[in-house]
Amino acid sequence: MKRRTVIAGIGTVLVGSAGAFYLYRDDLTEFSASPVSVAAATRDDTGYEETGVEDVVVEREFEVGGQSENVVVTNYMTEHEKAVEMPLGLGRQRGAVFIALATPQVRILDREFNPVEDMSADDLVAMVQDNYEGIENVRKEEEGTASVLDQATDQTKYAAEATFDGSSVDISLHVSEAVDSDDGLVVTIGVYPQMLESQEEEHVLELMESVVDELPDSYEGDGGDEDESGEEDEEGEEGEDDANGDDDDGDTDDGDEETEESDDADGEDGDESDDGADDGEDEDEEDDDGIGLGTITD
Repeated sequence: MKRRTVIAGIGTVLVGSAGAFYLYRDDLTEFSASPVSVAAATRDDTGYEETGVEDVVVEREFEVGGQSENVVVTNYMTEHEKAVEMPLGLGRQRGAVFIALATPQVRILDREFNPVEDMSADDLVAMVQDNYEGIENVRKEEEGTASVLDQATDQTKYAAEATFDGSSVDISLHVSEAVDSDDGLVVTIGVYPQMLESQEEEHVLELMESVVDELPDSYEGDGGDEDESGEEDEEGEEGEDDANGDDDDGDTDDGDEETEESDDADGEDGDESDDGADDGEDEDEEDDDGIGLGTITD
């Protein structure tokens, strides 16, 4: 299930609207949201696991007044999955999914604007269907309300068909309308096999009401990379200082000792120091190889 296209569709709506901003200010070219998460206690209670955060960057080029300008919108998708028994003999798969989508708010002349804010659940689910080929025959089943980020909002349940491993599976799809976050808007989407509705519908509603405006556990921002780089630099500087210190000791010994035996000893010490420095470099290289940075793939 290519869930990345869901949030890409929302980002495209915002980017398309942002083109009009050049009529007012031509420096508003980049907008970014912050990812949100679900309270850990609720994840544990419902059996959903936070599986990752994707930043989905949508870029469009507009031509205004004979000049081309780019508008870049960074959205975030925090994804949660749960392994469940699938119908049609498909076995146990991560077929229950909950997604919290964060899209940025745009401020123009002290006014906030984001078309997602005015989109109904029907509009949102239509966009999901347009951007994901595997969802078909979407039908509205029930309307209700939910509290997301302590704000009451409409949420709607739909019945649909989705493709899993080449088989068509009846699913239930929940979509909540946008609410405000600290720097943007949040929309939630829950999907699970229809045969598990009696259990998973309640879980999806609990997850909606447990969305918090905090960075997810699995989110690795730019700060994490900088910290790791800083640690490496400090280790590298310490290694250089140690190596320089050994060289200085060798020079002092050469100046103080005048006999051949002492010179020979100094030579051996110097070789040992050089070997130690080489070992230190090898250790640093091993440390570098051992550092793993999380990557996000399609």
